[in-house]
Amino acid sequence: MDYQFRKNYLGQPVAKFSMGHEAFGRWFSDELSSNKLLAQQINRSIDDIQSGLAFEKAIVGHEFELVLSSNQVSVSALSLESEVDGELSDNLDLFDDELKSDCGLIDFKDALDSWCEYIR
Repeated sequence: MDYQFRKNYLGQPVAKFSMGHEAFGRWFSDELSSNKLLAQQINRSIDDIQSGLAFEKAIVGHEFELVLSSNQVSVSALSLESEVDGELSDNLDLFDDELKSDCGLIDFKDALDSWCEYIR
């Protein structure tokens, strides 16, 4: 999972993640942004999961839900929950990557630590 951080024309931090992980870029940019308290809360949740004090933690934002577990982190758009059941066209697979992504807990923690350094 590759990523890069930059500032947009308004000076706000923006994350761009590699193909298949684009939803993490939207989550970092839109949900986490410069919220250092939320980043600290997520780091504490990761510590709790890694030490066995918690099994899973879900954090619901305005547009995305982040779910942390012992070996995986998932981010998914809340709009996905309201979609009608049925198969999506193959042409929408790339768009779907912008709405839902998964990665390992360690990879996510590394990205979160890098983001916190960037917004410092």
